[in-house]
Amino acid sequence: MMGTGGRANKKEKQMPVYRAYQMDKLGRFKSVNLFASKNDAEALRQCAPLAETGRVLLWDRMRFVAQVERPGDKNHGEAA
Repeated sequence: MMGTGGRANKKEKQMPVYRAYQMDKLGRFKSVNLFASKNDAEALRQCAPLAETGRVLLWDRMRFVAQVERPGDKNHGEAA
């Protein structure tokens, strides 16, 4: 009889890990933040504070989710 060796059940669904890329004023990569969220809407709420200092590009693996701008900038919170 083989045990699971402490591994999670493959049928259990893990929350997606999102990446929020912060960009500087010239559009260059500044930093990245990784966090787990239940869905895109929650991920957007989580990355909103990062946009206080500039543009943020939100990704879920290879899928672009949204571009979030500073409040007052044009295209604020533009989703893909």
